[in-house]
Amino acid sequence: MNIIMTYLKRTIDNYKDLVLQLYPSCHIVKGYTRSAIYDTEKHQITLITNNVANALYNICGLTNREIFSSDLSNEKEILHSIISKLLKKEIIFFSTQKEIHFLPTTQLDNNKSIESLILDFTSLFEYDIEQTLRKFSSNSPSVIQIRFFYRIQLNELNYILEAIHRHLDVKAIEIILPNEVLNDTKLANIIDENHNITHVILWGGSTYENSRYKQCVIERFTQSLDILNSCGFVAKELFICNHKFYHDALRFNTCLYKKCAIDSKGFLRNCPYMPHSYGHVDNLSEKELLNILESNKYQGIGFVKKDNIKDCCICEFRYACFDCRAFTQDNNLYSKPLKCNYNPYTGVWIEIK
Repeated sequence: MNIIMTYLKRTIDNYKDLVLQLYPSCHIVKGYTRSAIYDTEKHQITLITNNVANALYNICGLTNREIFSSDLSNEKEILHSIISKLLKKEIIFFSTQKEIHFLPTTQLDNNKSIESLILDFTSLFEYDIEQTLRKFSSNSPSVIQIRFFYRIQLNELNYILEAIHRHLDVKAIEIILPNEVLNDTKLANIIDENHNITHVILWGGSTYENSRYKQCVIERFTQSLDILNSCGFVAKELFICNHKFYHDALRFNTCLYKKCAIDSKGFLRNCPYMPHSYGHVDNLSEKELLNILESNKYQGIGFVKKDNIKDCCICEFRYACFDCRAFTQDNNLYSKPLKCNYNPYTGVWIEIK
């Protein structure tokens, strides 16, 4: 045992009447093969064995005296090792109180039928953008993503942005469009005139670049826009570990909850790639649109959470994973994401060549 571990062991022995607690930002998530501790403040995931997870469930909330005088005392050295390592990582701590105040769960505006809206465009507008946005005016999303699959003209982009501002109260706008449409000066002007543009992705460039201008993150990609083949991937690099995402994942689908999309043909869907359409947006009145968005059928998909999905429900990463219901195994709403290469039964990622 090294010097630090020896010191921590002696320190633990001095905490006989203090209570062992998890930090409020730390959460144990049990999987089939192993478990994970999510630190939503540090944005870190620490993998542990299921035996360690079970031990933490048993000893958290007990005083040090109670821990080492319990039935677990015959595993004293193991417990010392577990507690020492997790103290060092600042996952657990000793407290004078048995009860601690947990961080509140995030609150969403439940009066809104949708929180985010995706608008897709191809070379020709297949729907009336002005009328479409007007129909959403009484139920304005907070976030809009606009995706262009063709070389849009600058005046067309400005027209769409002006229409958004005329009809909606939007906090954030994300734009995805060809790199050749906007040079640095034109892009800066667009951002200057639209203070709620928070993210611009330019595809088809010569090099990858990542920068920021005022409130906006700007990314330039070399590949063409191929959302169909890039959407829905599950990878360690894409995991999200923060307070809001964790609590949302416990309750909702992390992709589809309160999301709405108008595909490039003008059809209303939960996601541009979900197979079911609720009709062409031009053929829906504002009242009909609102009725669809508030219907059990539409809203229900947003409540298909990871705990309801085959294989995902026993995965230790299930509350950090951005889910996809558009591409699933067997085309089943409750099946594992098609583009997930992790096997929770073995704890192994399958390498795709």
